[in-house]
Amino acid sequence: MQVDPAPAHSTIGKGAIVNRWNDTAFYVDGEKPMSGTFAARVKDAIQSAANRNEISLDEAGLQTMDLKPFQHLGDRFDLNDTPAIVKYLKERATAQKDINAKLAAFAWFGAPTTDLQGDAEGYFQHFQQGSIYWTPSLGAHEVHGDIRAKYFSLGAEKSYLKYPMTDELTTQVAGVEVRYSNFEGGSINWKPGTGAYIDLSISVRVERHQLGAWLHIGGTGFTPGGTVRFSVENLDGMAGPKSTGVFTIAKADGTFTDVVWDGRTWSRGGAAHLRALDEASGRSVTASIPALY
Repeated sequence: MQVDPAPAHSTIGKGAIVNRWNDTAFYVDGEKPMSGTFAARVKDAIQSAANRNEISLDEAGLQTMDLKPFQHLGDRFDLNDTPAIVKYLKERATAQKDINAKLAAFAWFGAPTTDLQGDAEGYFQHFQQGSIYWTPSLGAHEVHGDIRAKYFSLGAEKSYLKYPMTDELTTQVAGVEVRYSNFEGGSINWKPGTGAYIDLSISVRVERHQLGAWLHIGGTGFTPGGTVRFSVENLDGMAGPKSTGVFTIAKADGTFTDVVWDGRTWSRGGAAHLRALDEASGRSVTASIPALY
């Protein structure tokens, strides 16, 4: 099967899938064309499904195909299964339809700045003033303004936050309007004078040993690249907080994982708290921890 060279206008970024069907092959930008046999199998699946009236050629989107799930995410679809290929095409068409419907309610987002893009979990499209994300289970939800800027700064859908679960919402906290968007991995908030932020959160896992226990600490919402210091409070016989001598540097997404403190000096009995201080912002958060011995 002859494979034509990739059209010059197809460049959309190194390693990305070119959104173009060219008779016999799909192209990967900056790389060799995909297998002609593979392209033919996909094309045959589309035509067969169309002949059975399972999908229309317009719905299949022969001129705007994104085969990234086929090429790199085979765990999502069985590439040897024609119905799976048709399922992908229908899902993609549904995603685009729902994103367009959401855009109609947020027309002020302006013109698109990208085509429909996708990964193993869902699809998304960016516009001048906002972005719209879609998954089969969550549907279409928008992200805009300072919350979108914060989301992007942390890695967007590739971060621990993953895909949005809601549009931007509003609530009142102590008489102050707070805007927020909920994501699969947490929430981004916004309020006047503060801007977009994520509430600090820490988790503690206790691993006991003969002389006490190791505390394995993780956290989210901290200043990216900032220092986080840890102290303990409310131990028996202790008048105030005690530094653990442990600190860490938050990652680019504001998280840290498995910071370990060896708590050998705790006295017997009594509840205690571990406090994590975000030095850059002055914010802190606590988590309850058990007495060790």
